[in-house]
Amino acid sequence: MADAQHVRTDMFSSLAILVGISGSAFGLPLDRLIHYEPIRKEVLRYAFPTEDKEGRLSEHFGKAPYFVLVTVRASDGEVLDRQVFPNEFLDV
Repeated sequence: MADAQHVRTDMFSSLAILVGISGSAFGLPLDRLIHYEPIRKEVLRYAFPTEDKEGRLSEHFGKAPYFVLVTVRASDGEVLDRQVFPNEFLDV
């Protein structure tokens, strides 16, 4: 059975061949693999197009009279903030 290092190298080499990369086009040897983990966010923000300030959803994002921005805590889903903004570009 191949060890993990050889499997990663073979996968990267295969990818390099598929996209037409020869040698070390990225400035890195082909036996190195970069692994990236996204940063966990504590809060998430969602924007909703609405027909009114109460939050009735609009069917068209660009033609909505208002936008509601909701901030939610990622760990438990609690709504931390809710802001309503008029669409300043509605009649442009």
